[in-house]
Amino acid sequence: MKGLNRMKVEGGWFSFDTYQDAIKYYGDHFMATMSLKKCKVCKPYL
Repeated sequence: MKGLNRMKVEGGWFSFDTYQDAIKYYGDHFMATMSLKKCKVCKPYL
């Protein structure tokens, strides 16, 4: 029920080349309406 690189009924899974790209996309598209849930496995490089 989740979309791959798009939103569906129960949300979506998105893939990005960098952690910074993911944060920017979230800020541009979802920050006002959704909370960010970070992957528990991946370790972002800041």
